[in-house]
Amino acid sequence: MNLNIQVPLFVSTKMTRMRASLFVPTPDKYSKACTKWIGYEKLVVPYLFHNLQSFLIRKIPDVFLDSYMLRNLLYSRKRGLIKDSQIKGSEASSNSETNKH
Repeated sequence: MNLNIQVPLFVSTKMTRMRASLFVPTPDKYSKACTKWIGYEKLVVPYLFHNLQSFLIRKIPDVFLDSYMLRNLLYSRKRGLIKDSQIKGSEASSNSETNKH
């Protein structure tokens, strides 16, 4: 049995809600890049521009990368919590209006 591990970065899908760009391929472009690498290497970043990003990221000292990632993830979490509270707030107000009638 041969094992092939493919490492993705961001791909433009409905779930990610990211627009396709040079560094964010469409699912079709990404899957075509993946199939070209099957059977060649054990560990591969198949999409060319993801490979370039991965190379550059590995050159950044861990302390800077960790700090950046922590700030970025905390920011994303904060946005998600705000969005969740807005959704719950709108659901609560619509439920209270329904109960009045």
